Amino acid sequence: MTFEDTLRAIVREELRAAQKERDAALIEKIAERLGMVGRPEYASTTKAARLVDMNAATIRRWLRDGVLRRYRVGGRWRVKVSELEQLIANTAPGELTDDEVEARAGALLAEIQGKSA
Repeated sequence: MTFEDTLRAIVREELRAAQKERDAALIEKIAERLGMVGRPEYASTTKAARLVDMNAATIRRWLRDGVLRRYRVGGRWRVKVSELEQLIANTAPGELTDDEVEARAGALLAEIQGKSA
């Protein structure tokens, strides 16, 4: 590993740490604006999306693709807020999770196989 590679790795780690801190502060601020006292344990896809300032369609896609788990709470499907926060904190902007990469690879493979059949 060259000096430049080592430096890039250090900068990347520092940026991720800073992003985690910003994400936590943002989630807390948004929860306060929504009138949530403390952090809820579970949230609907719409509220979860608002908590992390994302589109609800993204949360639903993550649920569909298995990137995020869903839970049955009070007869309705919910997202565990701590898991959503963890996912956001561990995913750098523009970077795909391993599950997202696998889901996309599977979809592409199915598409290619469908065209060749």
